[in-house]
Amino acid sequence: MNQDVLPIFYDVDPADVRHHTGTYAEALQVHNKRVDQRIIDEWKKALTEVGGLKGWDLKNIDGGNEGTLVKSVFATVSNKLEKDFLVVSKDLIGMQSHVEKMMNLLNITSNDVKIVGVWGLGGIGKTTIAKVVYNKILNNFEGCCFLEKVGDTSLIDLQDRLLSGTLKGERFNITNEDKGTNMIKERLCRKKVLIILDDVDEESQLDRLVEKCDWLGSGIKIVITARDKVIFVQHETDEIYLFNYFLAVPSEGTKYLQTI
Repeated sequence: MNQDVLPIFYDVDPADVRHHTGTYAEALQVHNKRVDQRIIDEWKKALTEVGGLKGWDLKNIDGGNEGTLVKSVFATVSNKLEKDFLVVSKDLIGMQSHVEKMMNLLNITSNDVKIVGVWGLGGIGKTTIAKVVYNKILNNFEGCCFLEKVGDTSLIDLQDRLLSGTLKGERFNITNEDKGTNMIKERLCRKKVLIILDDVDEESQLDRLVEKCDWLGSGIKIVITARDKVIFVQHETDEIYLFNYFLAVPSEGTKYLQTI
């Protein structure tokens, strides 16, 4: 039913749930005498599936500390519930083909780190396509962050917003750029996150935020928009998408697409 299931294995081994052993075997044996076999088989299938899902195993969390478990569950659930969709016009003619091409470049089903640059003149819709892609795929990630006007914002502020956005429920005290860079390295190496950096004008900004090396976690996807192609070349961006269309919404409300 397209629902997220986050199992908490409280004083039970996930293997017992998955393989119907231990106390689960005993319980199923009792129910075998009272319940139709078809229903028992459905229960077993459900237990096998949930036992294989990523969740929390109390005995492996801070030595069985329930307080740590509660904080971890709260942070994860809050992050899933608090993802904010960005406001974008619903009637942008010609946008779908661009989104499909961006999706192919990002390859969100893979566990590879992928950095895709969107290159084009100012005011032609780079931010819009980044927002549409963001809204379309954000639910596939543990955390996500859309940073607008990167070139007009201090690096310390950007670092704080990046960490706060991708790791909701946590607070950070970044006092200098080096500390911010180190915190990003330490925290994002274990997270599958989506990051959009919009309107970047210097490659040094990327070095402090999303330098592509071992500290980027598995499955991280990054979209960067910029007017200068050199930024992508210097940062060794995986893919560069040339966006050369102008999207406009006239005052009378009619939407059209103009090729430059």
